[in-house]
Parts: sequence; structure tokens; C-alpha cells
Amino acid sequence: MAPNRANHDNQRRCSRSPVALQATISLGEKAIEGDAIDLSMNGVFVQCDVSGIEGEDCRLILQSGPVHVEAAGEVVRRAGNGVALSFTEIIGMESFQHLKRLVLYNSPNPDQVLEESDHHIGIRPH
Repeated sequence: MAPNRANHDNQRRCSRSPVALQATISLGEKAIEGDAIDLSMNGVFVQCDVSGIEGEDCRLILQSGPVHVEAAGEVVRRAGNGVALSFTEIIGMESFQHLKRLVLYNSPNPDQVLEESDHHIGIRPH
């Protein structure tokens, strides 16, 4: 049965921005390469061949040239062409600032992203 995308959209707390970033997901001993295509302040969708299971912890590196974002997260959903990850921790202030800029600069609605960031401390709403 296909996932109900409308339910996932309604559960989102942050705007999504279309991106084209290289992604490396570490699931235990495995490193999986993929393409991040959908990014927010609290998660990402990565197109890849992944065998992770929902709820599994992971590490993630998003790379665009010299800019990279390191995060810890968990698999929240698998789809036929990839996996949705929820960030549990952004590793380092520099990664957090890069993440915020990537989401803001790629957003079709930057004003909404700025408004949402006013309601967040880190990656979780306050």
C-alpha cells in the first residue's frame, strides 16, 4: 500500500525546500550514498537504495561543494525511491547555520521559512 502523502504533509512542522545535495546515510556499519531532494529544518528526503527500517537511528552528511551539514536522525518513512529522515540532532553550530541557509535560499517561500524559524530553538519548536 502506498504511503498517504497528504498525511505526511499535514504532519510537517517546517516548510520543505527542493534541493540537490549529495547525501551519505550511515545505518550501523553501512554507508549509503544518495541524493537529498527535499529539505527542512527538521528532516530530509533522500533518493537512494536503502534497506533501513522505520525508527532506525542513523547519521547523515549532506554535501554541496565545500558546505556540509552533519546530523543524527532516524528513519521515519521508506518510499520506493528513498527514505525520509527526521533530524534528532544537528552536529555543530556551523552545520546548523548551513542547514538554515540551505532551507532558506532554496525555499519557494523564504518569508514563511523565516517566520517558522522564529518559533524554533534548534530543530524543535518551542
